[in-house]
Amino acid sequence: KRIQTMSEPLRTHTDPVLTGIGNMLTMRRLIAICRAVANGADLGNSVHTSLLTRFMPALTRQTLTQTLNSIGILETTKVDDVTITSDNDILTIGSVSVPKLRGDKELIPNILFYENKNQLYLLEDLL
Repeated sequence: KRIQTMSEPLRTHTDPVLTGIGNMLTMRRLIAICRAVANGADLGNSVHTSLLTRFMPALTRQTLTQTLNSIGILETTKVDDVTITSDNDILTIGSVSVPKLRGDKELIPNILFYENKNQLYLLEDLL
């Protein structure tokens, strides 16, 4: 229900920047947010990720966050540590587990990977 009422206040806002952000919430993006929430993602984080608020100017991001907070869409911060574990045929990143795919080892790139909290959160969200 909050997803339905999210785009209307943004589209009718007096600030032209927020109006533009409201127009960015197309039906395709709203459906993607709904799918993410249905798979267990946080609504606030899904909206902020979809709108790429991390790259917005500070004032725009603050105004958008206030508008979303007034609707009841709050962004939560992750405080738990995300770890990567690999057991036989299952890869687990944080709380998400997926089966490993079998393939030619020659086709898998051998890359150097540094563990970084933000990258681990992103990998968890991608799964």
